[in-house]
Amino acid sequence: LSTCCRAMPWLRVLWPCSLLYFTVARPAPKYFSSDDKAKFAACAFDVWGAIDSLGFASLSVNAASKECHHQHLDLQKTICTASIAGVHATFADVASFLSSAASDCAENLNNPAYCAADSSGLVSALANIAVSASNMNAACPRSKLNNRAEIGIDIVRRLSEFEKFKDPADLGNLSDRLVRDLPAAPLQVQEEEFRKTLDLDKIEEIKAVAGHSNIRKTEITECVFNAHFSAQLLGRAILAINAGAKDCNEFNFKINGEVGQKVCAVDLGGVIGSFVSMGQFLSALSSKCSGKPDVHADCTSAAFNVIAAVDALAVVGASFPLTCGGEGSEVDYKELILP
Repeated sequence: LSTCCRAMPWLRVLWPCSLLYFTVARPAPKYFSSDDKAKFAACAFDVWGAIDSLGFASLSVNAASKECHHQHLDLQKTICTASIAGVHATFADVASFLSSAASDCAENLNNPAYCAADSSGLVSALANIAVSASNMNAACPRSKLNNRAEIGIDIVRRLSEFEKFKDPADLGNLSDRLVRDLPAAPLQVQEEEFRKTLDLDKIEEIKAVAGHSNIRKTEITECVFNAHFSAQLLGRAILAINAGAKDCNEFNFKINGEVGQKVCAVDLGGVIGSFVSMGQFLSALSSKCSGKPDVHADCTSAAFNVIAAVDALAVVGASFPLTCGGEGSEVDYKELILP
């Protein structure tokens, strides 16, 4: 787990805050024809995804048990929120991948299993939006130009005071006074308030615990899972491209109408989501595997995860009528035979 304590060097000693990034379960493409042998490759990826998601679930439970223990600062509450939402997301991923495998690994179509996969995927997408929103709030640097309310300065009123002075010496005296009147930095205030809640013995106890933590070992574990998922998503993207080439053509649309268009939408959503999720995990690798905090990589990974979650919502929306509505069993896979 990488340290996300941007602009809080003192907090690294007192409390190791951590960011976890999860996948969005995307059992796409879907195979409504028993004759398509590519479904067995998808079966392998489904099982692989379920195993990796189970590993992420263990990491998320471990993170929640640690990050939610202390709730003194807003940043701690944010990381706790991300960890708890991550627990929901990862277990939904496990359910989604296993449900999809129940159809992909079977000889014939199992539409109820695909329906369960979509339902779990919807839960995963919504939970991942909550995870990413919390992680972006914790990791993404904020522009200092937008902190007027935070430091309590009325910019317009202060600038109007300078218009009264024409002598450079008077203007310099005014600027010095304004600087002296500025309130204490918010981080400094937070640190002082936090220290008031702890006695010196408690601070030393927390330092000792942080010094002997297993953060680096957990970072390496997550690094491995990130690499695994990146490879899996590349394979799933290839499957989605192959399925899209078969499903997204005028002949298929003419034979299957709107149902064929929905199958095509699921395929294309799988292509987009797979590549976006690859960007998410590859960004996370730079901070998880190197052992050096990289808030820009963490922020980029969280942003990618939001896009992947939104894409998953679109895929699930197109897939529900095919799976839970039963339209997928009516797809007619006729081949175009040219004269």
